[in-house]
Amino acid sequence: DDDRRRRFDLTAPPLLRTTLIRRSETTELVLTGHHLVLDGWSLPLLVRELLHAYADIELPAPPAYPLHRAWLDAQDERGAA
Repeated sequence: DDDRRRRFDLTAPPLLRTTLIRRSETTELVLTGHHLVLDGWSLPLLVRELLHAYADIELPAPPAYPLHRAWLDAQDERGAA
């Protein structure tokens, strides 16, 4: 609860905080991030990569930057808001 209420200082890192909550039977990961680093596009990507890492699934190599840039330019910015 304290982490959720703590504001982000945009002039100093981190803009993404992680907290592990250990319970008797489970451990939970809580991500708290500013919208500057966790927007409508990046949050699902981060969650997918975390789930893959958790499941120990090998991820494909990231695309070359020019290909990624072309894909990014083709995206609908209003759809991500």
